[in-house]
Amino acid sequence: MKIDAMVKVGYRDLLEPGKITDRHVKSILTIGKEAGGKNEVFIIVKTNQLETGRKYKVNNNIEQVFLRFLKEGKSTIRFKEPRHDLSINSDPIQLKAFLKVLKLVNDGTGSYEKHLSSLYADSKIMSVKKKLAIVGKQDFSVDSKFPRTIEELKICEVNMKYFDKRILHLPNLKTLCLSKNQLLEIPDAFGSLPNISTLDLSDNLLGSSRAWNWLTSTRIVNTLSVLNLANNKLGYFPLELLNLNNLYSLNLSRNQITALPGTVGFYLKSIREMDLSFNLLKYVPVSVKILNLEKLNVSSNPFLTDFDSNELIPQNFGIMSLFDLAAGAVENYRIPFSLENIPKTIFNYVKYQAGVCICRKITFRKNTTHYSNRNIIASQVWISRALMCMVVNFCSFSCYTTRRSLNGLL
Repeated sequence: MKIDAMVKVGYRDLLEPGKITDRHVKSILTIGKEAGGKNEVFIIVKTNQLETGRKYKVNNNIEQVFLRFLKEGKSTIRFKEPRHDLSINSDPIQLKAFLKVLKLVNDGTGSYEKHLSSLYADSKIMSVKKKLAIVGKQDFSVDSKFPRTIEELKICEVNMKYFDKRILHLPNLKTLCLSKNQLLEIPDAFGSLPNISTLDLSDNLLGSSRAWNWLTSTRIVNTLSVLNLANNKLGYFPLELLNLNNLYSLNLSRNQITALPGTVGFYLKSIREMDLSFNLLKYVPVSVKILNLEKLNVSSNPFLTDFDSNELIPQNFGIMSLFDLAAGAVENYRIPFSLENIPKTIFNYVKYQAGVCICRKITFRKNTTHYSNRNIIASQVWISRALMCMVVNFCSFSCYTTRRSLNGLL
């Protein structure tokens, strides 16, 4: 039996001067017998630098096998003679099968002969496959497996209507492109992949569903930095996007989004590039000015123009409900809350339904004022008109009356 692996040799015997440990190198691990030999079974480690291989006897020569991190594809085989440790990093499934054969040989039980290989058969060190691109139906097969070592995966123009569950078994995946398909939703389990940083879901049909819980997983909220949801027939801004702590670039162009949440600038603090072009936005919340944007594209949106911000005086500066006062206090004093300690309806209201005042406080007052923005709010701005309409939720009449200029206060 042979497997591809990254192998490091550790030297436990102080009689081998200058040799404490090697580094992990691409190797082929083979367990088998010598041609014409006796019943002795050996493990040979072959590398490009050592093509003849380093041989270790198996029978009655295994001191210990460390299995604590086997689920992650890591294990260590400790030999009695020579006093070496083989630290192995490989595909978990292949490694489990290899160690199962090793146990059968070491215990002297079971039928293991059929699993043994010729020790000195020609073997080439295969490079670990990290990229896979499938473009078009002719290259797509639902029966084949994806290599678990894949870091970049592209599956485009294959008419995919349902998310391919094989993707959920790629722990090293960092970049995923599923553009130009017909996906309706993404499963919640996708959010648990540990390394996803770039995700392209453009040109699909995700707007037909409101299944965005995958964006709330504790893993993806900290790893995802680039997200493309362009041309997905979205008639709304998915509020779960506000959970993405490290999002750098967001593309929501070519949809039918009519409004942004008032707290978009309060939560997406890491974002630097945002494309909202070709939507149905009449205004953007003033909290956008809080963001440290480098690029903002809001071209081809029907922004309001027929108003005079000096004449629009907000109403409803009366007494707020106790619920709204409590919600505002929770947000402004950064009191932690989660779905574990409050109902989902209250969680969604507190997190997503607030507005932002020019003093940068979150408020749940329903009064709003529109005005035309004249300030540069990003290094590069693309806009169809000279002015962009913004909306403000004032937290108090004091903030409204004491403002010097809406354009300069935030």
